[in-house]
Amino acid sequence: MLLWGGGALLALASGCAECEEDYDCPGTEVCNTSRGACEAFTCLADSDCAPGHRCADNACSPRPPLAPPEAPDALVIPNR
Repeated sequence: MLLWGGGALLALASGCAECEEDYDCPGTEVCNTSRGACEAFTCLADSDCAPGHRCADNACSPRPPLAPPEAPDALVIPNR
């Protein structure tokens, strides 16, 4: 392993980079802090994803379908 500025580790033998923040990753890669590994940038906000998808942990995934609104049991007309 090679240690460079900021304490980031680059595992040369396995070809992967360990990270704690984006600055620890090479080029345009970002740090997936839950895995501690650098990966290609996919998204930062929902607007980076296709319509109907959301961004979570640098990955776009389909939004869950919305539940239909509940229909009222009966129509009540108040007295005027």
